[in-house]
Amino acid sequence: MRHELSMAMGVAILATSSAFADVIHVPGDHPTITQAIASSADGDEIHIEAGTYYESNIYISSANLTISGATNGDGSPAVTIDGSGVSDILLAIGIVGSEGATVENIVFTGSVGNALWIYHMDPVIRNCVFAGIASEWVGAAIWSSDSEALIEDCRFVGNDAGDSGNILFNKSISGDNPGLLARNCSFEDNQGYAIAQIQFTSAGIQDCTFRNNTATAAISTFGSGGFVWVSDTLFCENEGAAIDGPWDDGGGNQFEDECPVGCLGDVSGDGAVNVTDLLAVISGWGDPYSVSDLLDVIAGWGACD
Repeated sequence: MRHELSMAMGVAILATSSAFADVIHVPGDHPTITQAIASSADGDEIHIEAGTYYESNIYISSANLTISGATNGDGSPAVTIDGSGVSDILLAIGIVGSEGATVENIVFTGSVGNALWIYHMDPVIRNCVFAGIASEWVGAAIWSSDSEALIEDCRFVGNDAGDSGNILFNKSISGDNPGLLARNCSFEDNQGYAIAQIQFTSAGIQDCTFRNNTATAAISTFGSGGFVWVSDTLFCENEGAAIDGPWDDGGGNQFEDECPVGCLGDVSGDGAVNVTDLLAVISGWGDPYSVSDLLDVIAGWGACD
C-alpha cells in the first residue's frame, strides 16, 4: 500500500509539473529572446517567430528548456540570431545549474567569439545553421566542455576561424569524460586550423559531410584521451588532411578528391536547395561563388529529384 501511494504521488507530481509548463512566444509575449528566457521556468518552451534578432550574451539558466525557431516551408530555419560582427557569445548553455536544453531551427551569425557556448551540460542542438562567423577563437561556431551534446541536422557554412582557431570544439577538463556526437551535419566552405577539434575527450562524427574546407585537418584530435569515432562520413575537396590524430573507423566513410555532383544549386550537397545553399553562396561571394551560382540556387530551389 505504501509503495502504491508513493507511486501515485510521483505520478501526481510529474503531472502537476507538466501542467504548469508554459509556451512563451517571441515577440508575442516578450519582445526579445533574452527576456523570454528570463521569464521561463523548468520545462517551458520558447517559440520564436520568423525574423532576425540582434541579440547576444543570451544565457539559459532554466533546466530542460526548449527554444524553437519558426521554419520555412522547406524546413530550414526562419529565425536568425545576429551578433552584428561585434558580439562574442550569442547563446550560452550551462549557467546557474541548467541541466539541459533543446535549441532548434535557428541561424547563428555575426559572432566574433563563440556563437554557441556549452559548459558541463548535454543539450540537443537540432536543425541549426552557423554561417558567416569570423573568429580566431577555438569553437567559433560551437565551443563545448565536458558535454555530451547531440548536434544533429546542422550546417556549418562559410565560417572563418583564422589560422589558429576551429569551427567546432569539444574538450574535457578531466580527460575521461565522453564528448559530443555530431550527426547528419555538414561542414562546408569553412576555414581554420581545424574544422572540428577534439581535446582530452572522445567524440563521435556520424553521417556528416566535410566539403571544400581549408584547414590543416578537417578533424583534429589531441591531448590525453583525445579521440574521435567516425562513420558514414564524406570528406571531399578539402585542403588538408581528413583526420589528424587518434580515431576509430566506424565504417562507411568516403575520402574523395572531388565531391559528388548534386542537383543544380545544391552547393551544400545535402540533397536540397534551400537557405543553406543561399548562405553558402553569400558567404563565399567572389571566391568561389558568383552570380551564376546564385542563379543556380534560385533555379534549383527545393528538394532534389
